[in-house]
Amino acid sequence: MKEYHFALLALAREVIDCSLGFGDAPLYEKLKKKDDPFFTRKRGVFVTLTTQYGALRGCIGNLVGYQPLVDQVARLAHEAAFNDPRFKPVTKEEFSHLVIEISLLTEPEPVSSWKAIRPGVDGIILSNASRRAVFLPHVATDQGWDLETTLRHLSRKAGLKEDGYMDPFTTFEVFQATRFSEERR
Repeated sequence: MKEYHFALLALAREVIDCSLGFGDAPLYEKLKKKDDPFFTRKRGVFVTLTTQYGALRGCIGNLVGYQPLVDQVARLAHEAAFNDPRFKPVTKEEFSHLVIEISLLTEPEPVSSWKAIRPGVDGIILSNASRRAVFLPHVATDQGWDLETTLRHLSRKAGLKEDGYMDPFTTFEVFQATRFSEERR
């Protein structure tokens, strides 16, 4: 499995390198030609960029896969680097110092209550009317948050009041993720 993870990380770096003018994308073409079920299946995926000190620099993903994994990783790597609205586009000078992380997701499943959510294990999708927000499973652990603190932050991210997660019209889905990344530079 690790060779697949390494290939996806190398693909993400290659796509961003190519977009910055550092070369072309032979790995993308090679992986597209492989008829390997790992690369051709459709599943949710997030690509996250962090600084060498661990600060978020970009993160874009899809909860559900609608393209082969190789295409999604290539597209989302580019989006995380250049189109995350929270950040300026990645520059040539900083890119060599960024760390790429990929999270492969399971299918989201509804849970009957927020109390059934397992912080650090479950990714969370909070929905209330037209408002929606998502945290990957590791967000709570990385931030040192318990479940209620996580849900308060997620409620705010969705544009709700802090206690929006307790609203009877708020629903939850959970998913798990396989997370892997490059070594810190």
